[in-house]
Amino acid sequence: FIDTANKKGSESDFNSLKRKHFYDLADSYFKKATDKEKSDKLTEAIQSYNTGKDYAEKSDNKKIQSNSITRIAICHLKNQDSISLDNISEIEKSDANYQRELYYRYAIQLLKNTYSAFLLISRSGKKMVLFRWYMPY
Repeated sequence: FIDTANKKGSESDFNSLKRKHFYDLADSYFKKATDKEKSDKLTEAIQSYNTGKDYAEKSDNKKIQSNSITRIAICHLKNQDSISLDNISEIEKSDANYQRELYYRYAIQLLKNTYSAFLLISRSGKKMVLFRWYMPY
């Protein structure tokens, strides 16, 4: 409706109204996503965070945009998916608590993936020796 209104002189009013509408939608989708995440419905939460992020971009709602990017990454980590930190500049703009949770979960994932406890078995006669090998990073 807002996009089809053609009254001269009120374009800025409509643009302002549209931006506010998108701002509110971004906030609403973010709250919906956090509820889904708390219910352990991570796929649905990711979808809602993405929708909220899209509306946040349209409304210049930087807080929701950054927080959504961070929460999406957290959901992926909770889902045991691997992530990249390509959006580190956006993550650094998110709430400090979200950053801490993300980096904690990411560190745990890295430890699980890089702690390669290869048990090497050396057989010298009947004697077996077990070695643990850690991949340093």
